[in-house]
Amino acid sequence: MALVIIAGRKKGLKLEIPPPSVARPTASRVREAVFSMVAAKVPDARVLDLYAGSGAMGLEAASRGAREAVLCDRDPEALGILRKNAARFRDGFDVKVVGLSFPEGYPALKRLGPFDLLLLDPPYADPEAAAGFLRAAPDLGLCAPEAMAVWEMSPGTLKSIADFDIGSFRTVRTRAWGARAAAILAL
Repeated sequence: MALVIIAGRKKGLKLEIPPPSVARPTASRVREAVFSMVAAKVPDARVLDLYAGSGAMGLEAASRGAREAVLCDRDPEALGILRKNAARFRDGFDVKVVGLSFPEGYPALKRLGPFDLLLLDPPYADPEAAAGFLRAAPDLGLCAPEAMAVWEMSPGTLKSIADFDIGSFRTVRTRAWGARAAAILAL
């Protein structure tokens, strides 16, 4: 699968992809749909891409006009790919790569926040990881006053999203594409 930036100043830029054992990159059609749902939030936003993998979501936001993108992952192989992909955005873009463990590393993100847009794509087998982050993020000072979040998940998790405690966030829109789904959340 080729992974390219699909819109904005870096449209067409090819990104490296971590192996499937490390990450599952968000497909172009899913990124396009997600960014159409949060389009008004992206320009001049501070974006956190948590569980970034290839960084495609955070880099897509940067290409579309986000002021800053912080790409976070804990896997050493993913971090190497993130650094390579972020290096392609050096000129005129503020992109940072941060390696940290979850949830222990969340307080370290405080010095980089607050963020206007949170992009979360945790392992599908651990949906509580995203729910726990969403519960904690406002209290940790990671969220701007009207922050939004995109939580990528399996369609099965989407069906039970109401069962998760996501703190101050509320679900404003959901959508599924085959084996992928996403919830758009707002404070």
